Amino acid sequence: MRKWLTIRAAYLYTVTGSALLSGIVLFLTYRVFVWSYAHVSPDSFFARLARGLVNYIGRTPIAAVVFLSCLPVCSCFARKNLRMI
Repeated sequence: MRKWLTIRAAYLYTVTGSALLSGIVLFLTYRVFVWSYAHVSPDSFFARLARGLVNYIGRTPIAAVVFLSCLPVCSCFARKNLRMI
C-alpha cells in the first residue's frame, strides 16, 4: 500500500511540476511579446513571428505543446526518485 501512495505522489508531482513549468514559460513568453510590441518596430521579424504564432496557431494549442514538452523533463526527475525507492 505504501508503494502505491509513492507512485501516485510521483505522478501528481510530475503533472504539477509540468503545469508550473509550462505556466512560467508561457508567462515569460507573453511578457517578451508585450515588450516587443511596445519597443520593437511592427515590421521586424520578431514582432511578425510573435503575431503569427498567436494569430495562426492560437494560445491554447501553444500552451498544450509547451505542457507536453515540459512533461518529459519533470517525469525524468520523478523516474530518478522512484528508482531510489
